[in-house]
Amino acid sequence: MLAVKNRIHGRNVFLRIFKSGKTIRSKYMNLNYSPIRGKHFKVAVIVSRKVSKKAVIRNRIRRRIYELIRQEFTDYANGYNLIFTVFSNELAVLKTSELKKIIEDILKKVQ
Repeated sequence: MLAVKNRIHGRNVFLRIFKSGKTIRSKYMNLNYSPIRGKHFKVAVIVSRKVSKKAVIRNRIRRRIYELIRQEFTDYANGYNLIFTVFSNELAVLKTSELKKIIEDILKKVQ
């Protein structure tokens, strides 16, 4: 799981990123991002009830994205606040390699 220091907390931070940040869209999710100073990064994953009524599925999607970012994409994420907004419940059952490719494609556009 991603460390607490690397998670976005607080409504004002979310609003600032949504208002002044940039957006990258894909089939399954959006990425809102804004640059920050330093070599650290902060991430949030938003999965609404529209994606799935079941908390188990929403939490599975959230955990999978956090874990992939922690394991594979810390170099891409350094220097940014990232908010992933998920649109599809297919991410819960998608193969890990396919999910990894989707996240990688999105994060490459940030650079």
